[in-house]
Order: sequence, then structure tokens, then C-alpha cells
Amino acid sequence: MNNSSLCILCFQQSDVTNTDLPVCQTCLKQQAQNLEHFEDQIDQIHQENQQKQDESSSISEILPNKLYLGNYIAAKNKNLLKKYQITHILICGDYLKQKFPQDFQYHQINIQDSLNQSILEYLDQTYNFIDQAQNVFVHCAAGINRSPAIVCAYLMKKNKWNYEQAFQFVKERRPVVNKQTNFAQQLNLYEY
Repeated sequence: MNNSSLCILCFQQSDVTNTDLPVCQTCLKQQAQNLEHFEDQIDQIHQENQQKQDESSSISEILPNKLYLGNYIAAKNKNLLKKYQITHILICGDYLKQKFPQDFQYHQINIQDSLNQSILEYLDQTYNFIDQAQNVFVHCAAGINRSPAIVCAYLMKKNKWNYEQAFQFVKERRPVVNKQTNFAQQLNLYEY
């Protein structure tokens, strides 16, 4: 039986393997190669996205054996916290939960990631909590705006740095941090 028919991809008379979807062997092979290439591209994009997510989900060491920065995903990973020998956790967010109060000493400030949020009123208490802690993990939801601002404020006071010095120091250790305009303006006022 001859399956010769018009291929819907190359529009030539060819031997068609599937009469429901008339495609010749040459076009079928080409489409399979295209699909394989497309799958490789999807895999690469997925790996890059996973790497970015892993980077933002991990704990970033800011000061060895002292100060660590991250997000809520890391704050819920007890094994990761233990790996870094975390003893204290500073939460920068009003809706985030203290996941392991029996294992770590917590302090929480109820700040929002908002252009109207004032952080200046919290800086003395957060400085004292971080300074007195052995190994402290500071986090907010994403570890990008609120908690890095608090860590920058700590470094500014501790090292007598300006905001730009503190921000660059933190950014080198946690590249996903942002310079949120409102917090940056407040921290420029906080400079020593």
C-alpha cells in the first residue's frame, strides 16, 4: 500500500507515515530535531532560573561566624540554619512567622516593603540584637529589600561606614539585593 500524499510541512508529494497528520519522514525528522533543540533551550532557561532561585533562597554570609542574610525560604530550612550554626534570627516583616522558636532566639520588626515604610525607628533595636547575637540570620520575605537595609544599617554603625560602602559590601556577598529608594534615603540620613 502506497502512503504517498502531500506533506503539510514541505507541501511535496512524499511517503507519509501518519495519515491523520500527513508529514513526510524528512520533515518529521527535522521537527524532532527542532523539538530537541527547543527542549535544550527550555532546560537551559530552567537551570538558570533554578540557579537564581537557589541563590536568593540560600543564606548569604555577610560577616563570617557572625552575620548572615537571606529570605523566608531559608528561614524555614532548619538544616540550613543549623549548618551555619545560627543562634539568633531577626525577622524583618509583619506577616512572617517564627518557625522554630524552641531552637533559635528571635526578634521581629513589623516593617513592610513599602515606599512609605519608616525603618529609622527600628535601627537601634536591630543593631543591639545583631551585635549581641553569636550567629544571627537576618531575613525578610525575599532577602532583597528590607533585611539588606537592616544589615546595611548595622554595618554602617559598627564600621562607621556611609550607606554606599555598606550597600556595596552587602551586594558583593548577596548579589540579589536591591537599593530600594525609600530605605536608601533613610539610611543616608542615618550615616555616622
